[in-house]
Amino acid sequence: MKAEGDGWDCVADGQLVTCDAAEVLSAGATAAFVIETSVDADPGSIITNEAIVSTATAERTEDNNTDTAEIATATESLGQAPSSPVAFTGANSLRLAVGAMMLILGGVALVALRRRRLGNR
Repeated sequence: MKAEGDGWDCVADGQLVTCDAAEVLSAGATAAFVIETSVDADPGSIITNEAIVSTATAERTEDNNTDTAEIATATESLGQAPSSPVAFTGANSLRLAVGAMMLILGGVALVALRRRRLGNR
C-alpha cells in the first residue's frame, strides 16, 4: 500500500488508511492525496471504498463528510487474454473498405467513359 500527498502524513493499519493534514485547511480549501493498493478479490467482485473526513473544530454541517465509491474487479483473471479487446460494433470493416474501393473504381471508370465519349464528338 502506498499513500502520499503534499502536506499529508498517511498510515495504513490493515484495510484502514488514516491521512492527517500537516496544516489546517481553511473553509472552502481543497487538498488531495493518492492511495495505491492491491486487492485480493475474486474476478467480478464489487469493492467499496469509503472516505470519511473529520476535523477537531466545529462544523456547520457534518452530512457531507462521508462518501463511497464502488468498483467491479475484472471478470477475467490476469494472464488471460480478453475474449474481445475491441467492442464489436456490428460492422465488418473489411467489407466496408472493399465496398468503398469498388465505388471509387466505378466512379473513376464512369469519368473515363464520359471523357472518352466527349472526345469522340
